[in-house]
Amino acid sequence: MVKIQNEQDIHDFVRGCTLMGTGGGGDPKDGIDWLRTALDEDLTLSFTPHEEVKDDAWTVCPFLMGSIAPRTEEAKQRMQALGLTKEPVKSIQAEAVRLLESYTKARIQAIVPIELGGSNTPGAVVAAARLRVPIVDGDYTGRAIPEIPQTTPYLNGLSLWPIASIDKYGNKAIITESTGYEMAERMGKFLAAASFG
Repeated sequence: MVKIQNEQDIHDFVRGCTLMGTGGGGDPKDGIDWLRTALDEDLTLSFTPHEEVKDDAWTVCPFLMGSIAPRTEEAKQRMQALGLTKEPVKSIQAEAVRLLESYTKARIQAIVPIELGGSNTPGAVVAAARLRVPIVDGDYTGRAIPEIPQTTPYLNGLSLWPIASIDKYGNKAIITESTGYEMAERMGKFLAAASFG
């Protein structure tokens, strides 16, 4: 079983995810910080072979959506006016999974990273560790992606919804259904943009 156990492992893992992500998948600095915090909290960061996850297991892909572009002064002022000044949610991906479990009344049996990237893959790993569920040693794309319809679940006709969305300010939403992957992607990006993500 592959494990992340020390600082060298963290840097090697994030470097590999960033390289394979081909420039997407989030800021590697965030990925390093999240993994470092998880190890400081004595969380176990280990990977499960996909063969050990049952075919009918309920799995999820927690990920971040939005832009890493710097915020303008106008955006910062608008955020303050909207009350987006405190960031009480420390593990967005784990909280989104908890929200989904609460909505569906189902227990997540494994987490699968949706893509390879500097923060989206480490974020999924840390979410699995916080929730004490297996993280699959693999992903659904093989690189970073700009849109969800570029994943293997889409290619295999699997359902994407319901989708749980939470931002670092504590705003929550559930997308219960959509006319398709493209519309779900659009709705998700609107939610991310609403909180200046």
